[in-house]
Amino acid sequence: MNFECYGPYELNWWEDNDRWRADFWKQVEAEYDGLSEAIGCYVFCLRFGEKYLPWYVGQTLNQYGFKGEVFESHKVLHYEELMDEKQRHQPFLMLFPLMTEENWNFSKNRSKGSEQIDWLETTLISMAYSANPEIRNMSKTAFSRYIYVNGIIGAQYPGRKTDAARVASKMFNLS
Repeated sequence: MNFECYGPYELNWWEDNDRWRADFWKQVEAEYDGLSEAIGCYVFCLRFGEKYLPWYVGQTLNQYGFKGEVFESHKVLHYEELMDEKQRHQPFLMLFPLMTEENWNFSKNRSKGSEQIDWLETTLISMAYSANPEIRNMSKTAFSRYIYVNGIIGAQYPGRKTDAARVASKMFNLS
């Protein structure tokens, strides 16, 4: 299973919705033909200086791909609430399309890709939660919210890590 990474794509959130969304997908298509209709995962994030902080992770198997999923009304509600709270920060979108094994094209295999895309979404949600415990996703966050492994997973307690926790953290490239 192969996924590629595209972005970050700046979202002109404060312009006329219909106009900037159409322009956004034209820009994506001009850069990478077929990407807007690809299936895979996406991350809505905000930029804070040089850092991009994830706020919502989603997936699409939609017949229209990312273009048919990313700006659906219930997703836009999450984004708009965030934009009301974090007005000084520019929103961006990262796209992670499923790729074919043979020639690294955008995969259209929704039935086979479903399991792979679901796995990636779950993994990205866990990673996003680790980077930002305030992410908007509620599903697939139970383990991330309530499991603690010293040095590796969960909110780390103040104070010095144990020797074992330091080794584990280095082993998984977390420190």
